[in-house]
Amino acid sequence: MSEITAEFLAKKYHMLSVGEVRALKKMAERVPEGGTIVNIGAGSGTSALAFLEARPDCRMFTIDKRKGKLIAELSAISGTSCQWQENYRQIKGESVEVAKGWNTDWRFAGTGLIDLLFIDDDHSPDYLAEEIEAWEDHVRDGGMIMFHDYGTVHPPHAAVKAVVDAWMEKRGLRKILRERFTVAVPIPAWGRYLEQNDLDYYVQMLAEGKPFGFSRFSDGEWLALLGHIGQKNSNGCTFTLEVQDALFQVLENYHPYEHTVTRIAREKLGAEIGAFIEEYGIATEWTLGNVFEDAMKEGRLWPLINQLRSKRVMYVGPAYLKQIHEKFFRLVGYVEIPPQDAIKERDKIVANIIDMMAETDAEVIGFSGGHHAKVFIDEVWRLVTDQVTLIDFGSVWDGMLGVKSRKYIRQGAYDFEALFEKNIRGRPLDGESPPLLECANGLQPISFEKTSQPTLEDKRASPRPAQRGQAGLGGPLE
Repeated sequence: MSEITAEFLAKKYHMLSVGEVRALKKMAERVPEGGTIVNIGAGSGTSALAFLEARPDCRMFTIDKRKGKLIAELSAISGTSCQWQENYRQIKGESVEVAKGWNTDWRFAGTGLIDLLFIDDDHSPDYLAEEIEAWEDHVRDGGMIMFHDYGTVHPPHAAVKAVVDAWMEKRGLRKILRERFTVAVPIPAWGRYLEQNDLDYYVQMLAEGKPFGFSRFSDGEWLALLGHIGQKNSNGCTFTLEVQDALFQVLENYHPYEHTVTRIAREKLGAEIGAFIEEYGIATEWTLGNVFEDAMKEGRLWPLINQLRSKRVMYVGPAYLKQIHEKFFRLVGYVEIPPQDAIKERDKIVANIIDMMAETDAEVIGFSGGHHAKVFIDEVWRLVTDQVTLIDFGSVWDGMLGVKSRKYIRQGAYDFEALFEKNIRGRPLDGESPPLLECANGLQPISFEKTSQPTLEDKRASPRPAQRGQAGLGGPLE
């Protein structure tokens, strides 16, 4: 007789595939020693046994309202050589009700936060949405939620994908594994409940003439802040002490425009970002900042581009982005900055921005300059407050202009020629482009004078975060 294992049960009952069993085990291996795994839906015992085989050291709970299913699971597990008796427990009850009592019910009070949650229970859309809402607060920062029947087309399971996708979109989350109908979604170690404004919000602000600021802190900015001095970002810009200083002052001297963090930064560096913010008392309010990139990749940028075509827009960026004037929307002026290390000429560049803004009567200023853009936006906002809209577009135009500045562009995962046509709705700019008023980097400012506010030198006198490896900054990156 064959030994009873999770893979044996998968082959016998076909409720999970062998590949899905291995996926459950792979994700269970990420759970800290002695952690907690919660398995919602007993089924034939396949998932519970997979977790117990992979992590006999962890506390493992199975929750199911059906007594017969719990008995079947226990019967299957009892016939194995798996060491399950000490850490395995079954709970009979409605999943949502169990979640409500997770911190108070004597059966599991004191268990604490969950490291891995697997949901394979009631698949009706309303109940699954309620179930996710009930349980997600009980999953620790940096933990994992897995779902079964994701992508199944047969009722009653067909709604799972739509419900899970809606939840991921709301939370700005992404799945990291999909095996057949099983997916794994990591919970960020920091900023798990950050929300992202949709594109329509910014389009409406532009349409109503309400100035706003938007600045993106991605993994490059955070690596500089966290002290990875000497490293370079994808544009070849070096993380220097001056860059670290400047970014730190942006956060420390918080100005009330929108500061955003990208998904990749939250996913890769969430724990360190959270520790940094707590240690230095950063009071910045954060939202997610992938809105323009997401819209571009999905061919949804036209409403924004259309609004920008009706505005007096100037741009700050490297030379290659002057093509925006020919391809997307007319520019009333362009301040060119070096592709690398523009921070060395910060004061001069900011002065040129202010001069050109006054000369062109710009309503919107777009920025693309890596970590330097955040510093320029903050300086300009400080000087003009809310007189003009400042938008950090990052690399959103690059792929459509044939510039392979980022990994996602170089990998060839997107057809940028097709995305260009889709994002402009097949509506190229009419007529010949008028001459573009330019201010090349290095030109001396014409008329700019600093206000009586503290100088950059004054602000740099504030204590700087430690360099990588010094006290106060978390452990090494994985």
